[in-house]
Amino acid sequence: MSCKQICLTKTNKMKKLLFSVLFSVIFLGFTQAQFITTDQPSKPVKVVKPAATDKATSTFYLDYDYAEELMGVGTYTRYIWDFNMNATALDSTMLKCGVAFKEMFDYNTMMYVEDITSLHVDSIFAFVGHENNSGTPDTFIVKIFPLATSGAVTATGTPLWSDTVITTTGLSTGNDWMQTTMLGFEPNLDLVAKSFGVILEYHGDAADSCGFIAGFSDAGTGCGSMEVFCLKSQFYPNSFVMYSHWTSYGLLPQYSSGTWLDVYYDCDGVDGYIEGVDSEVFTQNICISSKVTVSTNTSISENAMVGMLNAQPNPATDNTVISYNLKQNAGSVYFNLYDMAGRLIISENLDNQAGAAKYTLNCNDLNTGIYYYSIVADGVTASKKLVVE
Repeated sequence: MSCKQICLTKTNKMKKLLFSVLFSVIFLGFTQAQFITTDQPSKPVKVVKPAATDKATSTFYLDYDYAEELMGVGTYTRYIWDFNMNATALDSTMLKCGVAFKEMFDYNTMMYVEDITSLHVDSIFAFVGHENNSGTPDTFIVKIFPLATSGAVTATGTPLWSDTVITTTGLSTGNDWMQTTMLGFEPNLDLVAKSFGVILEYHGDAADSCGFIAGFSDAGTGCGSMEVFCLKSQFYPNSFVMYSHWTSYGLLPQYSSGTWLDVYYDCDGVDGYIEGVDSEVFTQNICISSKVTVSTNTSISENAMVGMLNAQPNPATDNTVISYNLKQNAGSVYFNLYDMAGRLIISENLDNQAGAAKYTLNCNDLNTGIYYYSIVADGVTASKKLVVE
């Protein structure tokens, strides 16, 4: 059950009148509220972000934004969003943003990297737009934090690492914050945990402007007066923001009692969030990425238990045959199929005797898209990508 939602009008005058009411309703219903309605982005400027590439075996880029664009679900769109740690509640903007790197997904192979034994954060990249009109120092601060048990990025306590950039000139071309630029940092940090979160802060003068970039998959159906309809990210929730007018919530989305509390766009004018009817928030895939180096117990598609893993045909339409070689007898053998959000779609017990084997997968009930399949023998996993057309 969600709290009563109030749709904000697009006029500034009415926004000021409704904010105090919205605060009280949301706060009082916090323990039950699952979603908060929000307005259109204040700066819906489409931007294009170049992607980095690195095909080293154990070094790859964590970039949920670019990975989802490659999946080709809907029309991928990026907007720029103004943010400033010096903003007030009346500014109705965002204070800071962050990304939780809880899943090691390599977009070069379009697969999750599993069985990680060590994680080294080589670099952090943040795509922003920035202009400086005041001539006074503007400060960017990037911080690495451990993730909460829920997988949420946090911004409290002492960071594992931080760095600062101070500038008195605009970083974007032509001092135009609508032009994308990239901030690069080199943590060179070894982590005990196999996940981490990155927080980006901007502290700037009111005369200066800065925005972070975030992407989403647009279904193209529109939402009320908006021309776009944001689908839920394949990697949700990975991106987090703090709003200047909703600071009591901290970073959103927020995990509470097994539910993620988040904002959405009300498309049908009916109280209550309905997935697929109401649009998701546009800041689901913030353009903060990381170059990481990992060590794993096994390779992705070949290990001491399983070899010669293959699927034919691939891409598949009706059926595909998964062939593999079990190198030795095993206590248990499973076939698992996952979607790109990491959800287990199919799991089947297989023969545990050594030798060549095959498993026929019926694809008729699968949605078009990218999956990854695995053979798990005594807990050791071999995986590959499968495309269903």
